[in-house]
This record gives sequence, structure tokens and C-alpha cells, in this order.
Amino acid sequence: MIIVKLTKVLQVMVPWGAQLLPAVIFQALSASATAKVGCHSECKKPHCVEGAAWNGGLPLSHNVCEHICSRKFGETRYCGESEKYSQGDSVNCTLCSGKDLDSTADSVEVAAPQRIREAILKEAQHRLVAWYDDQDELTLPYWEFKAKVQQTKHWYSCDPNGDMKVPVTFGEFNVSDVRPAELFEVLTDLEGQLKWDNSISEAEVIKEFPEDGVLAAELVFPSGIWLVPPRQVFQWMAFKASLKNQEYWFAVSSLNVETIHEVHKPNKFAVQAENCLGAYWIQPCPPGGETSCPAGNPYSCCPEGGSRIRFTSHVNLHPPNFLNAKTIFDMGWTKQIDWINALKNRAREMKKHNDARIEETVSANATPTLPKWLWHDPAVPKRGSVPFDFPREMVSVARLYQRSSIFSMSFSQPPLMYFPLAALLSVLLVFAIRVHRTTVTRGDGEDSRGLMAVRSRQG
Repeated sequence: MIIVKLTKVLQVMVPWGAQLLPAVIFQALSASATAKVGCHSECKKPHCVEGAAWNGGLPLSHNVCEHICSRKFGETRYCGESEKYSQGDSVNCTLCSGKDLDSTADSVEVAAPQRIREAILKEAQHRLVAWYDDQDELTLPYWEFKAKVQQTKHWYSCDPNGDMKVPVTFGEFNVSDVRPAELFEVLTDLEGQLKWDNSISEAEVIKEFPEDGVLAAELVFPSGIWLVPPRQVFQWMAFKASLKNQEYWFAVSSLNVETIHEVHKPNKFAVQAENCLGAYWIQPCPPGGETSCPAGNPYSCCPEGGSRIRFTSHVNLHPPNFLNAKTIFDMGWTKQIDWINALKNRAREMKKHNDARIEETVSANATPTLPKWLWHDPAVPKRGSVPFDFPREMVSVARLYQRSSIFSMSFSQPPLMYFPLAALLSVLLVFAIRVHRTTVTRGDGEDSRGLMAVRSRQG
């Protein structure tokens, strides 16, 4: 800007002024002006972090964005160069050079290697804030019992051993009469989940990993259908609690679970499924409660003393090829509503139990029952023992208008499971025909088998 104004002044005062400046001097002035403008502090980590590749996001260079840092989502901006990153109060970082800034150690924060806990919680924060707030990238929501569920319009890779892509699910609901701490206790009591969650048949904490700040766990989801095997999920569990703000995070991931398999072998009779990232963000309702609750608002109002939960999941159940992920969601989203209602009921039971105890032990910011190393941020970043990272090359596939149909199967390479399924259907068909033939009723409504028995006795 300075060099442009200087050039205009020279052109007004002396039309040939710019031409009289030697090229070397002109470049020196330009470099000096750029240096004065400098790199905005918002372009540097931790103010600005890597954006998502699916919407034009780009990585940082030596902890500095050299493109555009988006408007703030919460307290964080994201680096990228698409139109979405240029909207609102974005910051132009094209004058930044991470390599040059990295030579001055005092200007750039050096990133410490992330443990599993920090990596999972960082990705959870990114999705529940940046992804969820970008409603243009989500489908229209489904509403029931004042809870909202929706999906991303694009599908993302969630298949450690293949290339299967599935959409990411988001949701939000309020619990007007339960505090955040009590909801957090219900969600984090994995083995206690068997008492209220009908969708699982087994839940077990396999091992603690204090050096990585996480728990390793196993869950089994029965199919409820004969001959269809259950789904087994191994996952890392990460937690974060802010007692002062009454904000709680609970996140899981089934990526990089080979270390868990060494402790607990997978069940060879179950299908290994994934939840590449599942997360819950529990916040208190605003002080004094929500002041504006229009009649058409699909949620319940959030009164003081209540809680609001945002959640996300990226689940791959590995369904048969004739069922796509859109079909699974259309058939099963009401089950998510049932799960939400079961969670609410369990949390209310816990609240009644807590209210009957001594007042000092049930304050709104009560300390979680989990060990402190699980939910408390370490004073100094630590190095973990298990390699872990989220894949950044998440190639998206547009599936918004994909037909939700069980007939969208591909017969080019039929899986082996089609043959037992076809055999089962054949057996059921033969059985149905035999039953039909032996129970054909005559015009007077009498059963033919009964008439044959009477005639045999008469004979």
C-alpha cells in the first residue's frame, strides 16, 4: 500500500519519476514497505490452524498460514484459499512466509508432538465448531422430540483397511433439567452404559494409557437379525473438563487401534466396525436462561441450570453392498433419537440420586469421578507412546442426491455373503409355499388339514 501511494505521488509530481528510480532501489522500497506491513499475528498458530481439505483448506507452513485465515469459529481461524475462507472477518495472510518467520524463534510457536488425547480432542473441536457452523455443507435436519440430526452433504473416508466413504453425522439437543456435570458422568461411565443403552451388548474398558491420556475400550453392537454378525468396535476415549466454565468434552476414535488389538484380540465372528470420530460437547445453558424462544423453535428452550449438547459421529458399520450409508441413516436416524431420550432419562435418574446426597458433593462444577490425568490438560505438552494422527487427505464424494434404495447393489463382484443370503431366502420361500399348500382354506372357511383328519377317522 505504501509503495503504491509513493508511486502515485511520484507520477503526479514528476510523471517520469518512477522511471527515474533504478530497479534495485524500487525493489528495495517495495521490500521495505512489505516488511512494515508484516505478517498479521492472527495468521500464526495457535490463532490460525490447518483448514479442512474438502472445502479448500490448506496446511500451515512452519506454523504460519500463507493464504487466508477464515473468520473465527469460536476462538480459532482456519487456513485456506477458497471463497468460504474469505467470508466475514477473515485475515489476508499472503504476505506471510512461514519459512522466514521460523528463523525468529520468538515469533512462531513450535508445535509439540500430539498425544492421542490432544489429537482426538482437537479434531472434535474442529468438527463441532467449524464443520457444524457451516450449515451450507450439511443436509436439512431431521427433527423429533426436540432433537436435531443431520449429515454432511459430502462423504468422507472412514475405512482403515479400504476406501469406503460415509457421511459425518451431527446433532444437537437440550436437556432442560440436568446439569452438564451429570450428563458428562453418564456419558463417560462406559460399563454403566449397559444399564440404559439397548444398542450395545458389551462394553468394556480394556486398558488405561496414561502416557497418551486416553482409555482403550471395546463395544459390541448386536445386529438383532439372525445370521447377521454383530459389529465390534475398538476405540480410544479422550476427555476434557473445564470446571469453571462447566464445559465438558468426550471424544472417541477407532483409528490406529492396532495397539489395542495387541491387548484384546478382535472377535473373528464379529465384523470390525469403525467410529473414526465421535464427540460430545456439553455446555451449560446461558445464565438466566435463553431470553428469546420463538414459538416455531424446534428445540426446547435452554433454561438456567440446564445443558446443551452438540454431537458428531463418523460411523462405518460395513453394511452389505446393497445397502448404502444414506439408506442406513434414513432407516436408523430415529434410533439415534431413542438413544438421546434414553440418555436424558438416565441423566435425570442420576440427578435425583445426586440431589439426595450432601449438598457439597453435588455442586454444578463437581469434580469428575474420572482420574484427573484423563480430563485435565497437562501443564507441559507431552509426547505419547502410540503413533496417532487423523488423515488430512479426506477426499470427499458428493452423495447428496444419491438414491436411498436397497436395490442400488452392484453385481459386478458379488460378495460371498450374497450366496448364504440367497440360500436363506430360498429356504424361507420353500417353507412359505409348503405352509400355504397345507393350510389352504375352502370356501366354507374350514382348514383342509382338519377335513382330511375327519375323513380318515370316518374311513
